Amino acid sequence: MRPESRGHVRICSKDPKENPEIQPNYLTEEVDRQAVVSGLKWCRKFLQTKPLEPYTAEETLPGGAVQSDDEILDYAARKGATVYHPVSSCRMGTDLELSWIRNSRSKGCKA
Repeated sequence: MRPESRGHVRICSKDPKENPEIQPNYLTEEVDRQAVVSGLKWCRKFLQTKPLEPYTAEETLPGGAVQSDDEILDYAARKGATVYHPVSSCRMGTDLELSWIRNSRSKGCKA
């Protein structure tokens, strides 16, 4: 999945020990909301297939009562979390004028 929703990271202080403001703005774009709902529906169907029957039990989260797209989206928004680094946080490439990451180093940062 490559999300369309855009967030921001802002430096709030000159003190490097102060945390930046991080606002991911998850699920602000309709296409991302549709992807989450369709993904959860697909997972439900997949887990109900005959080959997986011996390994699955009754759905507990979000639970069988959660059926409508709005209910599924509400569950995802309340309980969803990222596990890996979000994609598309910095443009990568060889042209430093167009990208922020080159050879695994961030433009403007000295290491």
